[in-house]
Amino acid sequence: MLQALRFCLMGAGGKMSAGNRKQLTPTLTDMMGCTDDSTRMVASGCVGVLCLSLTDDELTDILSQQLLDTSSSVDWTLRHGRGTALSIAIKEAPDKIWTGRSDNVRKTVISLTEADRIPLCTSGYRCLGYLLSYLIKQNEIEKDLISSLMKGLKHDSNDIKQMIGQIVSYIMSKTTEPLDPAVCKMMVSPLVMGTKEKNTVVRTNSEHALVSLLQLRKSDSYYKTVIAMLDSGMQDSVQEVMTKSLRKIASQPESPTDQMDDTILV
Repeated sequence: MLQALRFCLMGAGGKMSAGNRKQLTPTLTDMMGCTDDSTRMVASGCVGVLCLSLTDDELTDILSQQLLDTSSSVDWTLRHGRGTALSIAIKEAPDKIWTGRSDNVRKTVISLTEADRIPLCTSGYRCLGYLLSYLIKQNEIEKDLISSLMKGLKHDSNDIKQMIGQIVSYIMSKTTEPLDPAVCKMMVSPLVMGTKEKNTVVRTNSEHALVSLLQLRKSDSYYKTVIAMLDSGMQDSVQEVMTKSLRKIASQPESPTDQMDDTILV
């Protein structure tokens, strides 16, 4: 039922009357704190999509009272629901969410990535991935956000580590141009360290992310530009992983990029 509502909101939310929006919004936001994981996730996805259809005043209210209020004083399930809704709102309506609200959005996203519960962290990193994808398209890359993303590869949880590789692959799938080599340099070293992890999924996701990041399916020219910017020790490490796995991965057809959106049940 909720999932069907989400698709209706995607297709025709803009035609919804103000009265219907007023009735629907509190119903959905109340469900963001549901103790049932599936219900909470799908309802939060609906709230995120709903942001597409809200007026600026309505959006300001729901952001200030709900999605950007993820302080530790709030129950963690509600914080998780709010963080999840924020990630979908950034995915579906990045201009509306970011413009004029960037400081508050940035603060909330970073606080989620630093939370002590893994579900909160994952919601924060999804927010960060969607946000960076948007900013890169706008040619407004913020290096501090890149640094925050790559810190995830130092997390104690393999769930977070494997997500970072997935996010980098997602970001690169949404852009047709390579990143500024100086930005790419910031991402290469942590990902190379990820290829040395014992966990197979972390290692594999890091390898695939490097192939996408370094444009290895196209040519070696961008790779050579980036590697020349690295110190000699990291150059050796990159060349080692190139020989070990990246060349082989780059020669294979590109796999469909995993979607980060976990609010759609399949």
